[in-house]
Amino acid sequence: MDGHRRLAAQVRAEAQALAREAELADRRVQAILAERNEWQSRKENAASQIATIETRIVEVKTERTELENAPEVFAEKRSALISEIE
Repeated sequence: MDGHRRLAAQVRAEAQALAREAELADRRVQAILAERNEWQSRKENAASQIATIETRIVEVKTERTELENAPEVFAEKRSALISEIE
């Protein structure tokens, strides 16, 4: 009888240890999934910021081209106005 009790106690202890290990493993998995979701969110935010910056770069290049051509445009308008006045 004592042998059965000892064996039963040992089995219960091992089962409890396995349950604790399973709980710890589940917590680790949940933490890893939460961290993964956080990194995914950061990645999406970074991609959005990159897209915004790329759009702004295109706008600035267009604006720069317009400003580079501005003296010629103003000179043409000036000449046209002078011609009209004359």
